[in-house]
Amino acid sequence: MDMFTSLIDNGSAATTRTSVCPQCQGVLQPTWRRPFDHFLSMFVALRRYQCSAPRCQWEGNFLTHD
Repeated sequence: MDMFTSLIDNGSAATTRTSVCPQCQGVLQPTWRRPFDHFLSMFVALRRYQCSAPRCQWEGNFLTHD
């Protein structure tokens, strides 16, 4: 499984697998990037994810190691 390093994730920096939420260990799903995320992606490869757990609501970006 590929590893990703957290870039922006609501204040906490952590290394995690993309399938696991760093806050609640729920399942992460890809989501639409914000305009600022598109700007950042001109300099670094990143993807945006959100937790699928209804009570968690975690959302953040991960650098890709492609």
